[in-house]
Amino acid sequence: MSWLTRLFVRLFAPRPRIGYAMQGRCGTVWYLEGRLQIPFYVEFGGGDCVANIDVPAAADWEARTGTALARREAILAFTARTVLREQLGGDGHCTVEDEAITFRVR
Repeated sequence: MSWLTRLFVRLFAPRPRIGYAMQGRCGTVWYLEGRLQIPFYVEFGGGDCVANIDVPAAADWEARTGTALARREAILAFTARTVLREQLGGDGHCTVEDEAITFRVR
């Protein structure tokens, strides 16, 4: 790939972002990248658990998201980092597990 092609891809490739649709104590967190839209159910927690995002297990990932399993880790890591920064202001921590991303206060 030429340097010009790499530059073009870097500048114009769709950048991922996160969208939110909340309804009371639950809602949906969306991973958005170009035309790709992956919804994740989210529910607020209690105690030191601020919120829990349900994610498809690795075995169900491709069928439920239409996305290659090889992209799963990067998508979940981006989602976790972005939600932590945008919704908790970076004050807290999160764990990414097989079927959930859990956000806790420090």
